[in-house]
Amino acid sequence: MAVDCPYSMALARDQEDTMNPPDPPSGLAATPGLFEHLSRAECFELLQAKQVGRVAYCNADGPVVLPVNYTVRSHSIVFRTVAGSTLARSVEDAPTAFQVDEIDDLSQSGWSVLVVGVAQRVIDTEDVLDLWVDQHQPQPWADGERNAFVRIAPSTITGRRVHPVIAPSS
Repeated sequence: MAVDCPYSMALARDQEDTMNPPDPPSGLAATPGLFEHLSRAECFELLQAKQVGRVAYCNADGPVVLPVNYTVRSHSIVFRTVAGSTLARSVEDAPTAFQVDEIDDLSQSGWSVLVVGVAQRVIDTEDVLDLWVDQHQPQPWADGERNAFVRIAPSTITGRRVHPVIAPSS
């Protein structure tokens, strides 16, 4: 069931003034790393390298972000959840986001990929059987019967990377 997210829209309006904070005092600013946008192919390569990401959706209380085990299949994100769960009901035929990243706090570098699309429960018998026998199907870490497969077909996919700053040698 798709839910409009007025909470997030109101929050964004309230935070407009904080979106451009003042510059830090001279001498306190970190040297920023090199920023780059990633191609669609690079995004899928990074998505395929991970097993855990975050699914984001809106419910009546506002935005919700949950970690899930996932796999990439036919250029879509697939994860398993409990049939009839809040997650399964909330994302069914609804705009959904999926995010995965890798961050290195020490080098102040990393990457992030964001997939936005409509989530749908996989109900085609042949697709479900293929997913169950696929050795690369998402393997939930948590116990319990997670027998509902959900697919997010990307309408947009974006990625970004920040490369670490390499200090000049003296």
